[in-house]
Amino acid sequence: MPARTAYQRIAYIKGLNLPPVPPVLRRLRTKGMQRTKGLVPTQTANKESASVNAGNVISFTANLSGQDKSDVQHSILLAQLGASGKYSRTDKPTDWYNSYFQILTNVGWIIQGDPFVPYTAKGSTVTIQEAVIGLLAAIASQNVVLIVKQALEALKELHQNDRGFVIWDRSTHSKKNGNFQISGARKDNTSIALNATNVYFTATQTDTKFLWFSYSRSEVSLFYRNNVLTLNQDVYSSVRNTIEQKLKNHVTDYVDNLPI
Repeated sequence: MPARTAYQRIAYIKGLNLPPVPPVLRRLRTKGMQRTKGLVPTQTANKESASVNAGNVISFTANLSGQDKSDVQHSILLAQLGASGKYSRTDKPTDWYNSYFQILTNVGWIIQGDPFVPYTAKGSTVTIQEAVIGLLAAIASQNVVLIVKQALEALKELHQNDRGFVIWDRSTHSKKNGNFQISGARKDNTSIALNATNVYFTATQTDTKFLWFSYSRSEVSLFYRNNVLTLNQDVYSSVRNTIEQKLKNHVTDYVDNLPI
C-alpha cells in the first residue's frame, strides 16, 4: 500500500536500503570526476538535454526547468537504488520492478501502464535499441522519441571508459541478463510527465554494446512494459528534501549528462 501522509512518505524513504556503490563507480568519484556536491550534474533549464541515470537513460524536452529535471532525476534514481537494495535487478527483475514502481508511487508519481509482456520481433533478428524505440513511439510524441534517439546515439558514441558509459554498463546487465529503462520527460502546462519503456531480458550473452548488438530471435528473450507517469508535485515537494538527503553522493556516482 502506498504511504498516504507526508510523515508516512518521509518515514518510508528514510527506511529504504540503498546498496553500496560499486568500487568502479567509487573510483570515478575519487579521481575527481564528480560534478557537484551530491547533486545532479548541471543541466540547462528550458533546453533539450539527456542523462544516464544508473540503468535509465532519461531525455528532457525543452520546457522543463532545472528544478523539474532534478526532481525527475532524484526520484528515478531513488527508485532504482531502493529496488536494488532489496532485489538483484538482473537476477530477479520482476521483483525488482515491483519494488521500483512502489517507490515511485510513494514519492508522488502516478503510474499508468499494462503488465510486462514478451516482445515479438518482426524479423529474424533483434536489435534492442531499435525494439525499444519502436515501443516508446507507441506512447510518446515524435519530439520525445527524437530526443531519446539522440540520447541513445550519444551514449553509443561514448568511449567505454567514459564515466557515463561505465555507469550505464555497470547498472544494466550481467553476463546473460539485462534490466534497463528508456524514458522521456516533458511538461504539459504545469504537469511533469514521463514516458517510459521498461525492459528486462535474457540473452545467450551480453556485453557493453548489448543495446546495439543484433541478436537472432533464438538468442534473446525480451519483456517490456510501457508506462506514462505523472508527478504529483504537491506530494513530491513534501519529500524533496528527504530524498536529497537520502541520496547524498549517490547522485554524483550514478548520474552523468549526455552530449545531445
